[in-house]
Amino acid sequence: MSSSGCAWHGTAPCDTLCDVASQRVSRSEARRRIVAATVRLLEERHFRDLTVEDVMAQAGLARTIFYRHFEGLPDLVLAAVDDVVIDEAAAPADLHDVLERAVTLFARHGRLLAAVEEAAHHDPEAERAYREAFERSVDATSALAPAPVARALMHLNTSYLTDVLVRAPEPDLDEAVDTLWTIWSRVLGISPPASRSLGA
Repeated sequence: MSSSGCAWHGTAPCDTLCDVASQRVSRSEARRRIVAATVRLLEERHFRDLTVEDVMAQAGLARTIFYRHFEGLPDLVLAAVDDVVIDEAAAPADLHDVLERAVTLFARHGRLLAAVEEAAHHDPEAERAYREAFERSVDATSALAPAPVARALMHLNTSYLTDVLVRAPEPDLDEAVDTLWTIWSRVLGISPPASRSLGA
C-alpha cells in the first residue's frame, strides 16, 4: 500500500483500496478482481492486445491500483496461472489420467496458458517461468521415455491442444484425449488400463 494514503479519499494509509466508484475494496478482493478480469478478457483477445487500462476497467478499479499488485501484464498473467490453473494440476495416477487432465486444463484455461506462452516472447521473467514449467513437464515425462522423446511429446501436447481446444470453434474433449492417448501409448508402448476404454 502506498504510504501516501488513499488516492481517492486522501485518507491515511489503510489495508483497503478504493475502486473508481469510491467504494472500499480489500487488497485481496482487488487482486481477485484483477485476475478474474484478465481471464475474462483473454477469452476474447490475445495477450498482445491486452492493456492495463482494459483490465482495470473490466475489474472496476482505478488504474493505479494495478501496480500495487503486479509489475506489469506478464507478471499478471503468471499470477493468473498460479491462481487459476495450478490448483487444478495435481499429479494424476496414470498416463491416461495425465492426458485427461491436460485436455481438461486446456479446455478451461487454454487462452490463459496461450497468453503465458505469448508473454514469454516479450518478457524475460515470463519466459523464465514458462521455460521452468515446461522443463518440469519434460522431467516428469522422462520417467516414461528418453528425454528427447519426452520433450517432443510435450511440444506436441502444447501445439495440438492449443489448436483443437483454444482455436477450434467447437472443441471435442473426448477426441483430444483419444488422439493424445493413441500417440503417447504407441510411442511409449503402454496399453490402456484394463478397467477402462479410451475416452472413458
